[in-house]
Amino acid sequence: MAIKVLHIGADNIGYGGRSVIAYNLARYMDYGKIKNDFLAFSCVDMHYEKAIIKNGGKVLQIKLPKYTNKIRYEYIRSKLIVTNLKEQNYDIVHIHADNAYEAVKSVFIVKDAGINNIVIHAHNTGSSIEFSVLKKLIIKICKYIIKKSNYLQLACSNEAKEYMFGKGNDKKTYIIKDGIETKKFKYNQYTRKKIREEFGYNDGNMILGCVGRLSHQKNHIFLLNVFKKVLELSPEAKLLLVGDGELKNELLQTCNDLNISDSVVFLGNRNDVSDLLQAMDVFVLPSLYEGFGIVNLEAQCTGLPCVLSDNIPKFVKVTEAVTFLSLNCTLDIWVKEIFYHYRRNISNRKDCCNNVISCGFDIEQSSKKVESLYSSYFMK
Repeated sequence: MAIKVLHIGADNIGYGGRSVIAYNLARYMDYGKIKNDFLAFSCVDMHYEKAIIKNGGKVLQIKLPKYTNKIRYEYIRSKLIVTNLKEQNYDIVHIHADNAYEAVKSVFIVKDAGINNIVIHAHNTGSSIEFSVLKKLIIKICKYIIKKSNYLQLACSNEAKEYMFGKGNDKKTYIIKDGIETKKFKYNQYTRKKIREEFGYNDGNMILGCVGRLSHQKNHIFLLNVFKKVLELSPEAKLLLVGDGELKNELLQTCNDLNISDSVVFLGNRNDVSDLLQAMDVFVLPSLYEGFGIVNLEAQCTGLPCVLSDNIPKFVKVTEAVTFLSLNCTLDIWVKEIFYHYRRNISNRKDCCNNVISCGFDIEQSSKKVESLYSSYFMK
């Protein structure tokens, strides 16, 4: 009989970084051995839901009532989760979280449902929110609770491990690299030509791109100011922004204020990111923090040069065409690096799938490692 696993904390399936990572990890498991379900409170991309069902799983969607009272909302939310968990009879609950408080909050709910086989998976290295002294204390206590537990602890990087679990947990935490589907992101010059033609771009257009949620973390305001400088040197340049989020209206207004609206394209959430990366010339991501930054691997896999903030973990660099810059650097320095990579790679782009695979970032490898841990850690 297959092991039944429920993924919590990956609810905006298809629209958020860690939800896509969770989906990809589950996708390559043997669905004769592991049945992966996903808990969802918000929108679910139908493409992903169909694939989950095809692999023997399902999306457990819970509709939450709207309460202005935060305590009342959390109470109802936890009760609905517990009820569904008890009905479904899961063997393991895999909690995807960004900090220890978020993880422990889910742990209490899961244990209330009578489930003790718990995985806590760290996906980030920081927060865009400046926590209060009280919240910092609560997070510290939650780290201690996890440290003293027997839960299976996973992290996408050493930095994410330390942020979630604290120091000194080396023997209890496994690093699971956020791999990608390397074949999907293999460079294809015909796809590049096709997509650029669809947008009406020719070889004279330098196309910059960024893929990520329109949130404070991704630092799009900084990117728009960099792009303003790029346009001064290359008026035909374009910037493609892939993703959606709470800052969209603010970013649209910033484009108006900078008088660059005609050169910036907001594409929203897309299912063809691999094709869009082919069409770009330079990938730029000035994140304030990242646990991993999987999109940087996807970009490099297509042979795309990358200019990234130095807040992104350096181990994501698998090709030579990557530059890490401090956000304290001037905009002119960022622009200089963008043009350097553009001129160096425009006629010399090549597929870099093997670089990604050789560095251990193939999603199938990561998926099989998690599948093995499920069995060895819990089903003894």
